[in-house]
Amino acid sequence: MLTKLEELLSEFGETHLICDCNLPILTNDTVGEEILLYNIANPHELMAAYQDITDCALALTTPVKSLSGGQKVILLILLALYSPCERILFYQLYRSLDETRSQKVKALLAACPMQSKHIILID
Repeated sequence: MLTKLEELLSEFGETHLICDCNLPILTNDTVGEEILLYNIANPHELMAAYQDITDCALALTTPVKSLSGGQKVILLILLALYSPCERILFYQLYRSLDETRSQKVKALLAACPMQSKHIILID
């Protein structure tokens, strides 16, 4: 029997960037390393958006392990949105976010500046 995430990988793994918010970070290094993995051209826009949502500044040299669970999820969301990927699937997006951050993320997704993105949310 497949887990929900395995089912999602099977169905969408070839066509979508799958962001599992239970495991939001790929490296254990710096924010800059995460940004490189997502092929983001302008990290300064991402970092400004991060500060708008969290009220915390972020630098390329910020150690990923210094971020809380919710901050890592917000970073994952922004990494996906600012990446060149056109299709994104978020799995359990709001699980680690408090109500204030959840509302800010919902507003960001509703007014997504990346209009060409196709986004799927699955709990």
